[in-house]
Amino acid sequence: MEATGSRIYIRGVFDKLRLDYPILDKIPLEGLANRALHDKLVCAFDAAQFVATVPVLQTKFTVGSLSLPPNPNGIGVGIIVRQV
Repeated sequence: MEATGSRIYIRGVFDKLRLDYPILDKIPLEGLANRALHDKLVCAFDAAQFVATVPVLQTKFTVGSLSLPPNPNGIGVGIIVRQV
C-alpha cells in the first residue's frame, strides 16, 4: 500500500477467486488473477473525492497530505485538509 498525492494505491492478492455461475464456480482463477495483477497498483481510495463532500458553505478544500498509520485491525488513513 502506498500514498501518492491524494490517492492510496494497493497491491492485491487473491486467496480464492471464482465466478458465480454453474460449472464456472469450480474453476480456480486466483492463480491467473495473481499473475496478471502481481506488479500493478490499484487505486483503492481517492481523498480528493472525500474532501469534495466536506459540507462547509462558501469554502473549498484540497488534500494537504495523506498518512498511512499502522493499524493491526484494518486500514487507517490520515487526511490533512487545507482550505483554499
